[in-house]
Amino acid sequence: MEKNGCFKANGRGEGPSFDFSVRKSALRKAAAVVLAAVMLLTALPLAAAAEGMGELIDSLTEGAGVLSSATGNAGGPSASGNARGQYTGPNGITYDVINGEAVIMYSSSSGELAIPEELGGYPVTRIADWAFFCDSALTAVSVPGCVRSIGEYAFTACRSLSHVYLEEGLAGIADGAFSDCIVLVEITVPSSVRSVGWSAFYGCASMVRATIYNGLPRIENSAFCGCSALEEIVIPYTVTGIEYGAFSGCASLERVCFTGGSAQWEAVVIGEENGPLLNASVEYHILHRWSDWKVTCDPTLTNAGAKTRRCVVCGVTETGTVPKIEVVWETDNFDFILYNARTVNYIRIAPGVWTTSNEIRSAPGLISVDKALCDAHKDANGTLTYDMLRAGVYSLWIRYNGGDTYIISGLDMTDITPRIGAVKGITVTVDGLYLDDQ
Repeated sequence: MEKNGCFKANGRGEGPSFDFSVRKSALRKAAAVVLAAVMLLTALPLAAAAEGMGELIDSLTEGAGVLSSATGNAGGPSASGNARGQYTGPNGITYDVINGEAVIMYSSSSGELAIPEELGGYPVTRIADWAFFCDSALTAVSVPGCVRSIGEYAFTACRSLSHVYLEEGLAGIADGAFSDCIVLVEITVPSSVRSVGWSAFYGCASMVRATIYNGLPRIENSAFCGCSALEEIVIPYTVTGIEYGAFSGCASLERVCFTGGSAQWEAVVIGEENGPLLNASVEYHILHRWSDWKVTCDPTLTNAGAKTRRCVVCGVTETGTVPKIEVVWETDNFDFILYNARTVNYIRIAPGVWTTSNEIRSAPGLISVDKALCDAHKDANGTLTYDMLRAGVYSLWIRYNGGDTYIISGLDMTDITPRIGAVKGITVTVDGLYLDDQ
């Protein structure tokens, strides 16, 4: 420490001076800087450095008066020199525009924050260094795929931040980006990420599980150091090096899920101070753990839909087909059933043979099943059942959420029971089915 109140250290050797009298945010930035100096310029064990990190940030932020999102935080400097960004967007987000791209500098909102895809007509591509440093009011953040990088110490010491959602498209997570987020419980690193910086998740003491999708080539120094609750980590076969102390202080680590084979794992270069990783059990070629199916294209009466799901271990995506909507008459009480009918929101059922929507709408004995009734007659699987009560010849007009309408003309139910005997039901063919363009 020099007599004028400045010190020189930036975590990688000599660097710019920081004057404690400039403003309070300098004290909070100094916490991470001193941590870097402690770890790289002294002989302290990593576990001791991790404990010292928390105490250091506590003492410095208490002395400076930790600023929550209600009063502002230590957002990093912008190109314009405004510490919190030149422009203001929704949810109190401030940002700068650099080379035609928006850079998030800070947000004054509390609770959950969804980073927007664009601000002021500019694509959001980066979260600045120090953007949310020591923001005590932030509880969850979702980062869209248009954001390519998360800056150094962007979320350091956000001690209420319990959930982080990172979408495909993100390429880099910089040094210390989520360090000392002490209530963060889980992290998933997308397959698009190619670099996770030094101490990126350092001291996340509540983190239980970490999943890294295939794509990351190496795990940097102290990346998960001090994650004392970490029980399981998924490491992709693309990782060829695990640096010094990446898993030091991970006393609860029991299971390593490696997406490659044992020979690939043996070839990974693992640095010193990674005892917890080496002592954990390793499972190879982990079987896929699939997420729930997500429908990406709704089925109709004439066309099948599409669905997709993703393995939470390796990130591979699987696609499937959603069968087209089937029209079924049940023998019991002549129930009318539509399978895969989640998006059906209106049905008209008219006795007789009709070929246009106007004819069906005006037909005597018309049965109208509006959206509320449709939803009431659907089960959890999206199957819609409506009791027709009696046999007869019917024509149907069916509308979907997107506005498309279909007509089924002249379904003959007069002799269905004796014709199908004991069979539970019969699927109606799509003969005479056409798109209603009237």
